[in-house]
Parts: sequence; structure tokens; C-alpha cells
Amino acid sequence: MSLSEAVKNGNELEILVETRKKIASQIDECDNGHDLSSLSDKMVKLCERITELEKQQKPKRKTALDSVRKVRK
Repeated sequence: MSLSEAVKNGNELEILVETRKKIASQIDECDNGHDLSSLSDKMVKLCERITELEKQQKPKRKTALDSVRKVRK
């Protein structure tokens, strides 16, 4: 998926993942120390936000106790 497609879909996680790919590509080609520092900072912030969103989207694992509680209701 491209960044443009992710933006059209409007899914924040997809947008961040595609942006991360683009920044990673720019870091690979970067020769300027100042630019590299700035891109690296952006990458760290993106990765943190992606991790947050992924944690929010993971369904909680059900336990045996959850099954018992459901039956008792």
C-alpha cells in the first residue's frame, strides 16, 4: 500500500506505517547529519505511536474464568 492509499482509507495505523516506511527510506539515503537526526527523531515518535495503536487494537485473550462469568450471567 502507498502512503496516498493509506490516507484515502483514513486508517491512522496504516498512515503511520506507510509514513514509517517512507522515513526509513529517507534515512537510508540521508548524508546530512542534521537531517538524519531529525528523521531519526520522527521515526522514534512514529514507532511509539504505532505500538500504542497496535496495543489498542489487540483483542484481549479470554480465559476460562471469562467463560464461567459469561455462563453465570
